[in-house]
Amino acid sequence: MGNQLDRITHLNYSELPTGDPSGIEKDELRVGVAYFFSDEEEDLDERGQPDKFGVKAPPGCTPCPESPSRHRHHLLHQLVLNETQFSAFRGQECIFSKVSGGPQGADLSVYAVTALPALCEPGDLLELLWLQPAPEPPAPAPHWAVYVGGGQIIHLHQGEIRQDSLYEAGAANVGRVVNSWYRYRPLVAELVVQNACGHLGLKSEEICWTNSESFAAWCRFGR
Repeated sequence: MGNQLDRITHLNYSELPTGDPSGIEKDELRVGVAYFFSDEEEDLDERGQPDKFGVKAPPGCTPCPESPSRHRHHLLHQLVLNETQFSAFRGQECIFSKVSGGPQGADLSVYAVTALPALCEPGDLLELLWLQPAPEPPAPAPHWAVYVGGGQIIHLHQGEIRQDSLYEAGAANVGRVVNSWYRYRPLVAELVVQNACGHLGLKSEEICWTNSESFAAWCRFGR
């Protein structure tokens, strides 16, 4: 039939149409997202489950023995999660990249929360995650915070900007430093901490940020 595509199985991404279907290109910035997936067969089953993380332990990474004094997710080394990697673009500019490898690749490894203070400097952005066995309900969404030193974070939590202990904030299992994910020029560390501290105590009706990530990113990049 005249409207059938006869080359759909032969198209590559560079040939896919990305313009306005009307043929009229508007002179404005567009946002695009590029996704990068592993070719490993085991990854395919995870793509449709954004609320679950698989765990890939690098060589030599072993859990600590179970004991009353240790949390079950406290690990000796970093973990590598089996998660979707992607980049986001504003026009031709890459503004966010959560992709490992390459000269500008991010370190996506996660660490036990108790190990994070040794890896952080005041002004760093942290992403906190909860790992749960597959049969359990989906874990809460990742949570972002600004590290301000001394094992303390400032974050937007439950409609309030507050300062909490990193170890107790949401009882997160693991976390990582995510300074490099946004590609904007960062502010100096002192100003990042000042931005976070300057908004302590604000409540829902006084807050313009929609989630913990947008607040933490604003503190570090001013946008």
